Amino acid sequence: MVDPSGRQSGCASLTSRTGALDSKFIVYVLLCSDNTHYIGQTNNLNRRMHEHLNGKVQYTKSRRPLKLVYTEIFSTRDGSVKKEKFLKSRKGRRYLNKVL
Repeated sequence: MVDPSGRQSGCASLTSRTGALDSKFIVYVLLCSDNTHYIGQTNNLNRRMHEHLNGKVQYTKSRRPLKLVYTEIFSTRDGSVKKEKFLKSRKGRRYLNKVL
C-alpha cells in the first residue's frame, strides 16, 4: 500500500517481496518466539534477515524462530529512522498492537 508521501506499508512475506525491498530503506518488525517484537531499519532486508536468522544479532539470537510481521518502505534513511524511533516509543507500540 502506498500513501501520498510515497511510503509503502503493511506486512510482507520475506519470500514474496524481497527483491523489491532490497533497494529502499525499510523499517521492519519481527515477532520473536517469546512474543516480543524486534524493531529495526535497514537498506537491505535480505541481508538483515539472514543476520537475524543465523544468530548474528544479539537480541534475536536466543529468540528464534522469528516471523517478519511488518514492513514499511521509505525513499530516505531519515524517514526510516524517524519511523523506527516512533515505533519504539510508547505511542508507536500502541500503534503496532492495533495493526498487528
